[in-house]
Amino acid sequence: MLKLDGNYLEGEEQIVQTALALSILTQKTFTINNIRANKPNIVKIVKHFYHRI
Repeated sequence: MLKLDGNYLEGEEQIVQTALALSILTQKTFTINNIRANKPNIVKIVKHFYHRI
């Protein structure tokens, strides 16, 4: 099984595409941990700007 950490560099879509490609090439399953780690919570950002208007 391939274990990938979504904490580094790439966005969610890119890490899933990479994991899928590696899975196909190696014939192994994969898991992705922390896929939303260190990514901004868009709802909090929108609320913050809305309240400043």
